[in-house]
Amino acid sequence: MSSSFQLRARPNRLLRDHLLGVAENCERLTDDLLPICAQNPQLSAATLRKAAYVLGIAHDVGKATRYFQDWLPPKKARPKDLMLKSHSMLSAVYAYFAAGRLFSESDHGQVVPLYVSLAIQAHHGALNSPTIAATKSFGFRDTLAEQISAIERRNELDLILKEAQLPTFSEFESQIKTQVQRRLRASVELVRVPGEDLTRFFLLNMLFSVLIDADRMDAAGLPFRKRREVSSKTVEAYVHGLSEASRRGRNADENVAQGRDELFRMLSEKAALVPLHQHVFSVTAPTGFGKTLAGLNFALKLRERLRKNGSPSRVVYVAPYLSILDQNFQRIAEALEAAPGQTDILLLHHHLADMQYQISELPGETFSTLESELLVEGWNAEVIVTSFIQFFYAVIGSKASQLRKLHN
Repeated sequence: MSSSFQLRARPNRLLRDHLLGVAENCERLTDDLLPICAQNPQLSAATLRKAAYVLGIAHDVGKATRYFQDWLPPKKARPKDLMLKSHSMLSAVYAYFAAGRLFSESDHGQVVPLYVSLAIQAHHGALNSPTIAATKSFGFRDTLAEQISAIERRNELDLILKEAQLPTFSEFESQIKTQVQRRLRASVELVRVPGEDLTRFFLLNMLFSVLIDADRMDAAGLPFRKRREVSSKTVEAYVHGLSEASRRGRNADENVAQGRDELFRMLSEKAALVPLHQHVFSVTAPTGFGKTLAGLNFALKLRERLRKNGSPSRVVYVAPYLSILDQNFQRIAEALEAAPGQTDILLLHHHLADMQYQISELPGETFSTLESELLVEGWNAEVIVTSFIQFFYAVIGSKASQLRKLHN
């Protein structure tokens, strides 16, 4: 079927295939988040999944313009105004229209279309506040009109959108001015009420994260691999061996050894008993009592319980200093019996970390530097060791490269 299409997203990728591929990736990534959504009555699983689908289909619709198509090789034609070959703004306004149609009867009929369009508008840069983003689109009106007039293969674009079961571009074209104005009005009205929870904030960031990861992985031709099992029993066996070896040491301190064993035992038991809806835990113990490995074991046991409930959680270990991260990364790798380096089981992420990624079950399979960087920075592993700055970027950042890993 693809042979009848000519619009391209990249030199070697049809626009139709890219849009459908990213939409599929968005839905897949969102499925992993559904157990979390079940804990929030304000955000249903169906809402998040539908929003993610619109994100994937609509995010590059603006690439259908003559300006973008001619800019691709082999023509590489430079338009009179470089903004004419941009596609994010046109895609964002179309997404606002399409999502507005899909969510017209929903309680989220105002918020979701706006957030879908905000994520698309920023997917090659950084998120702006709703009012700033909408004001930019209002000032972009003339460029949008010129871009729309430059879509020569309108029938093909309509066919792609019909196949995706979204409104056609021809339907949208007649309402472009109205949609820009509505988007601006909705942005102004979206004022955060004092005392309101952070659901909307994380909804926008999560949608943005899902889109960025789905888009970049599809652009690189990299599949999302099947998640891996990591057993807490491996850590238990490793810690037991360490305990026995420490007792046989010449300068062994029996009190420290007993304290270390007791802490490990208590946290192991707690992991089986704590309620899964509890989100914050703390532990205090003297230096040398093995908090890192005891905490890792606790986290893995909790993860095993969450996975049984359908939540494919990851474990993220965060520390403030690179020397601590590098040292504990090696210790955690030994405890997990992980292959050396960056793998789909365990990876280290900070600005000086190695970027050569490999699949633990396929040690002979290698990735290019760019592919490895993409996989490491996307936290494609079961256990991630990272710095505070990377962790906070992932949660409250604004740039695409920062928020991309949030959904993980």
